Amino acid sequence: MSLNAEDPLSVLQTLASVTQAVNLSSVACLTWVMYDTLASLDEEIEYIWKARWTIVKVLYISMRYFGLLWVIYETVFHILPGTSLSKLA
Repeated sequence: MSLNAEDPLSVLQTLASVTQAVNLSSVACLTWVMYDTLASLDEEIEYIWKARWTIVKVLYISMRYFGLLWVIYETVFHILPGTSLSKLA
């Protein structure tokens, strides 16, 4: 996929295609992470949440839900119009 600077229409079509691919990938990733979280929630409640607090439990919970929050955050900033990291600076 090469960009020809002399053809602005071609550049716009390529950018739109790449943006759509990123958006679809973000939604697919969010869907998979949400499915995985919900599919194992009953076992997680039984074996993790009801267990006593240890460093392993804290690390498991923080990594499990940090990843979920990060995927949600990234999806929102890739999908919603008018949101980008450059506007935050």
